[in-house]
Amino acid sequence: MSVPTSHKTKFWIVCCEVTEATQAIASAVDGWQLPGVRSLLIDQSRMAAIDQLAQANYAIFITPYTQPCSRMKVSPLGTARPALAAPATFQTFQSPAALLSEAHSRHGQSPQSWWFQLPITEVRARCIQPIPIGKSVAQALNKIEVFVRNYRLAITPNPTHHPLPEHHSQPRQQQLATVQLS
Repeated sequence: MSVPTSHKTKFWIVCCEVTEATQAIASAVDGWQLPGVRSLLIDQSRMAAIDQLAQANYAIFITPYTQPCSRMKVSPLGTARPALAAPATFQTFQSPAALLSEAHSRHGQSPQSWWFQLPITEVRARCIQPIPIGKSVAQALNKIEVFVRNYRLAITPNPTHHPLPEHHSQPRQQQLATVQLS
């Protein structure tokens, strides 16, 4: 089924595991109410999610990062090919590569994508300690905001028509200066 261009979600923020952090990220992104930008929590409706994902221009996949670190890891995902599809098995999260491969296999296309891995633990004084959820969520929202701003320029004639909300208390110049893509 074809989706009308005016109603098409062009940028999906895909949370591959349902956690407190990913739920907060999904809620914040949806709260921005930007045309063409939506969040998606992958849970029971995997096939519907794959069908929606295949129609997007861009996608950001969010998963927890299993190694200790204090900063979110950002990496591009290559173009999916049907041959890369992994067998469907139950996992605690859906692999971004497997989701893209399945979207490409079923629909012949998949979006340009990136993988954001949220820090959940870090090493401090030689001990592994949990990172506060708010810190991981803030890192993710800052980077998502940068990506959406940059890529909406390519798909929206007037990007100032629907500006992203100011959701942080620090000055805007300082926020943008601290957000650097890895």
